[in-house]
Amino acid sequence: MSYAHPSKPHLQAVDIQQIVTQSLEAVNHRAAFTNITLKNKLPENLPPVQVDSMQIGQVLINLLINAEQAMPDGGSITIAGHEENDCVVLQVADTGQGIPPEQQTVIFDPFFTTREAGKGTNQSLPDGTEQRENYGFQPGWLRNDIQPFPAEKPGPS
Repeated sequence: MSYAHPSKPHLQAVDIQQIVTQSLEAVNHRAAFTNITLKNKLPENLPPVQVDSMQIGQVLINLLINAEQAMPDGGSITIAGHEENDCVVLQVADTGQGIPPEQQTVIFDPFFTTREAGKGTNQSLPDGTEQRENYGFQPGWLRNDIQPFPAEKPGPS
C-alpha cells in the first residue's frame, strides 16, 4: 500500500478464512517465526465479507510480522473472529507486551516507529479516516484489536 497514493480498494465478497489461512502460511516459513505459535481460531461458517482481499491480506501479514518482532523470545499469535450485527469481526491478538499508553496516541503518525534507525521500513499505519472510508473500520479498532467487516448478504433466490 502506497502511503502517498493509497490504491482504491477493489471490494468483493471473499472468504475471510481463506485470506487468514494464506496470511498465516505466508509468514510461517520465516525463520523469525520459529518460536512463534500461529493459531487460526476463525469459525468455519463465517459469511463472505466485502473487502479487497489483497489489501486485507497485506494488513494481516504486517500485523503478524509486527507481532513477531514484539516477541523476540517467542510467544503466540491468534487470529479469531465471529459474526456480529451483519458484520464479521476479526481479532488479532499476541502474547507480546502491547503498545504502551503513551504511544497509543501517536502510532498513526506518519513514519512513527519504535525501532532503531536502520531497522524496519518505517512505514506508517494508514490513517484511521481512510480506513473507515475504505472498509467501514470503527473508531478504536486498533486499540481493541477488533475489526468488523460487512458481511455479504445472500441475494433473493
